[in-house]
Amino acid sequence: MSRWSYYAPLCLGCLLAAIVLAEAYKHDEFVPRVRMTLLGAAAAGLALQLLFIGAQGAAARVLPVPGGRSIRGGAAVLAGSMIIVSLVLLAAALMTYLSGFETPALVTGVASAACALTALGTYLWSLPAAARDF
Repeated sequence: MSRWSYYAPLCLGCLLAAIVLAEAYKHDEFVPRVRMTLLGAAAAGLALQLLFIGAQGAAARVLPVPGGRSIRGGAAVLAGSMIIVSLVLLAAALMTYLSGFETPALVTGVASAACALTALGTYLWSLPAAARDF
């Protein structure tokens, strides 16, 4: 896998930012929307990158570790699945909150945070046993 294919989701988020900024500029709404657009695009790029890493863990049973090592097996599947579930619940919480339902959004957000903490805990727990890559 090349660097380009690995960081493609993050690049897609940057492309999304460029498109939204171009539309805002075209409609003379450039100044008020710039900050939220850039934050939203950065969040979308980060979410896509995390979804990619989660899918890599859940489907390929391997998660990257800095220093040329990888977490493999069941720990990678658990952490990857929890990353995906956490991001889906976070999106649901955001949509629920924007629809005006604060309590369900809070409950969904807490469930998302619990899944994210489970993924992080699994990743950190498995870090010492990470195998060297080829």
